[in-house]
Amino acid sequence: MYALTCALTARPTAAAWDLISGLLYQFHSQGVEEGEEPPPEGEAALHAANEFEHALEPGVLSPPDRFSAYFENRRDAEHAMRAIEPVLIDLNPIFDIHEVEEKDYAELWKENFHPIHVDPCWLVRATWHAPEANAPSTQLELIVEPGMAFGTGSHETTKACLELLTLATREAKLGAAGQVLDFGCGSGILSIALKKLGVGRVIGVDIDPL
Repeated sequence: MYALTCALTARPTAAAWDLISGLLYQFHSQGVEEGEEPPPEGEAALHAANEFEHALEPGVLSPPDRFSAYFENRRDAEHAMRAIEPVLIDLNPIFDIHEVEEKDYAELWKENFHPIHVDPCWLVRATWHAPEANAPSTQLELIVEPGMAFGTGSHETTKACLELLTLATREAKLGAAGQVLDFGCGSGILSIALKKLGVGRVIGVDIDPL
């Protein structure tokens, strides 16, 4: 994998950036990363976040003054550089093409996914985590294959739903006669939790194959 990086003395116009983006993909770019590398931190990160808050307003997001495009081979990167250089000539572009190490993002994801405790009784863990030693008898496990689907317990929305469903199920005493529809179930973690809480019939529906 090769990265074509470009630093500019000013931001291009929106029309110029549209043309650049089109040319990069025309020469088989595998993806384009906009902005600073690494991303800004502290006060600068707050300003970047504020800009994204207005993303729905046309023309608010500014084209980047630096970017990186990724290509499978150096030849495509060089062709892309020659194609976009005339568009950027007035912005004094500084180009660089270098080989980058390809990362196994699946393995990196595994390293960063840790067991999660969710009130009042849940432990969400991946298949490669061992069961928790000395776990209380009231603990219920949800074993997931973390991936791109929403609902691995790490997001506050999923945690809140798990907590509320647990309380609601116990108070309503749905039991074996209960029926629940999990509409837009994502990974299905809430449906599985409901079954573990003793709900008789749970249907999970989603249109995203992931």
